[in-house]
Amino acid sequence: MKLNITVARPLIALFQRLVQVNAFCEKSKRNVAEPQIGCGECHDLPFKFEIKE
Repeated sequence: MKLNITVARPLIALFQRLVQVNAFCEKSKRNVAEPQIGCGECHDLPFKFEIKE
């Protein structure tokens, strides 16, 4: 996974910085919507909790 980071300064707030992170999976050749989770091709997606009664 390749991360592209952009640091920008909004026009409204002169003393604040905005950090944007975009992720691209080089294996599946597509953008990753949630970089903290991944694309799901290189590893399994996190399991979901199931509550059984």
